[in-house]
Amino acid sequence: GAGVDRHYGRAFAWLERSAALGSAAAQVDLARCHLQGYGVPQDPPRGIRWLRRAVEAGHPDALCEMSACHMFALGVERDLEMALRLADRALESDPSSVDAKAMRGILLSRPDLDPRLRDPGAARELVSDAAEAGHHAAQYQRLLRVQPLLGRVDPCDAEAALQLLELPYRVISLCAGDIRVTSSKPADSDRCKPV
Repeated sequence: GAGVDRHYGRAFAWLERSAALGSAAAQVDLARCHLQGYGVPQDPPRGIRWLRRAVEAGHPDALCEMSACHMFALGVERDLEMALRLADRALESDPSSVDAKAMRGILLSRPDLDPRLRDPGAARELVSDAAEAGHHAAQYQRLLRVQPLLGRVDPCDAEAALQLLELPYRVISLCAGDIRVTSSKPADSDRCKPV
């Protein structure tokens, strides 16, 4: 803490108390602790129980977190359609939620989602909005989208990827070192050089 010694045990106890008293935000934080093992032994079933309470309250962060749990089978069965429904609810609950935009966009672009539910145009728009707002997973998703299937980056797309991620480096290696961008505004002849 600021100006005091850190006591994670006490902080966790207060978090548990707040969650037990019905704070949906505390329930989400407590669920994350149990799901990921932050400060406590990892216990996904316990995390899911806390998360369900916050989902029942309609908390947008809880809806996004539960959506991710269904996408990655963390404490629940993998169910992409349920993940999408939860992301939709999160976005309806808070249309400005960057997490909800990123989650819905990522789900809509997944090749293993039922083709009837996929929407590449909406996915692109949602992921772009979230990436521009600084959401790291959305930025990564945008970077992946500029890569052709074989894992190589087209020289023009490498520059676009750098701009999307707003990386402050003049030299960056992308896609396991296949391409190196040598400057932010290179001459056409030396825009990208193989590593």
